[in-house]
Amino acid sequence: MTSQPFIPSADPVRPIRALLRGLDALQMLNRRDGITVTEMAQRIRLPRTTAYRILETLRAGGWALRDGADDRYRPSMLVRSLSEGIHDEGWVATVAKPELEALGHDILWPMGLYVLAEGKLILRVATDWSSPVALVRYAPGERAGLEAMPVGAAMLFSRAAAERDALVAALVPTTSQRSAVLREVEIARRRGFALREDPVEGESAIAIPISDPGSETIHGVLQMRWIKTAVTPERVIDQFLPRLAKVADRIGSAAAQASARSEAIRTVA
Repeated sequence: MTSQPFIPSADPVRPIRALLRGLDALQMLNRRDGITVTEMAQRIRLPRTTAYRILETLRAGGWALRDGADDRYRPSMLVRSLSEGIHDEGWVATVAKPELEALGHDILWPMGLYVLAEGKLILRVATDWSSPVALVRYAPGERAGLEAMPVGAAMLFSRAAAERDALVAALVPTTSQRSAVLREVEIARRRGFALREDPVEGESAIAIPISDPGSETIHGVLQMRWIKTAVTPERVIDQFLPRLAKVADRIGSAAAQASARSEAIRTVA
């Protein structure tokens, strides 16, 4: 019997809303070191009874554990299997990840490397789970829009004006958000880094671009978060920013070399 090629249906597929809700809950569960039913309901904006059913479903499937001491749900080791099969670009896996892990052992504050792909800022490397001082833990694969500060501002401020404006126009959804982004970008351009001093969930952040030495190519953004009440921005800028910049330079050089090798291979092919 001759097999027939698969032809996708022209009709739009109706999303399975329950599955999407479950994935939202799993993502939120993975961000935090324990979450209650009430907290989950508030975070994913669902009734408490629905949040409870989702969490219990995740627990029944082995994806979550419930601590009887405080009634908090936590992700199980099975969640890690979801990242298997994801392959980073060579420079992310071989250079960026070891660099951030080594720096994280010294600085302790959580750090992350973001790239711009598919119109979103995507977290590729994170030290959150090895940081003892992270209030919120983010995992690789998290996505955010360019309006996310300060990562978005750091991704944009050293780009040529035409490219920057085109990205903002295409990827930032509203006029007010575009204006806010461009203001933050201009402040970051003058400083040489992007800074968010007003804490989100108790954490402030600083971010710098990972650039291609000698060109305007931006490979990603390196961000560090800290508890605002524990460290002043002045100390972060004086003590931590130079070390972040050195790591960003090394990662940028590795990314540039990897891009050059890829281009050479394409040219030969």
